[in-house]
Amino acid sequence: AVAAALSAPLPTPDAVRAAGTLGHADLVPALLDTLDRDGLPVPLDAEVRLAFWKVTGLALAEGDGAAQARAAWKDAEPRFAPGRRYRAGQPFGPEVLVALLREGPSARAVRHDLGFELAVATGSAAPRFNAYDSAAVQSRALDHLAAGSRPPAARAAATEGAP
Repeated sequence: AVAAALSAPLPTPDAVRAAGTLGHADLVPALLDTLDRDGLPVPLDAEVRLAFWKVTGLALAEGDGAAQARAAWKDAEPRFAPGRRYRAGQPFGPEVLVALLREGPSARAVRHDLGFELAVATGSAAPRFNAYDSAAVQSRALDHLAAGSRPPAARAAATEGAP
């Protein structure tokens, strides 16, 4: 359904956001086709660039167009398995979302979306994260999230020898 929505003459921002959130590498060509459209409104262009980054981890420089994005994707594509979800070029998982919250984009809206995505990905089992909290509160929440997002074997190894 998302691929079909992206093939519309002018995809909606929601369709583009859905492609980025789904994170399937097989949606990247449709995102690139959208980026290549003449007269693409600036806000939609920004959404496509963000969705491209969300899946591939490849940020386009100011002024880069579809040709540069296609070249970057051609180099990166072999690292991506069909049908697998990715976030910022990494296989999708809570630990990737936590890392992005700690070191990734600083835009509050993007961080809010990542926090919501983390809650969904963990079935709301992850400690609460709110992009609108103070930096200190966010940092403490990320420490708790990082500890909880490690695979069980890594959590056990981190606590071995602890009193």
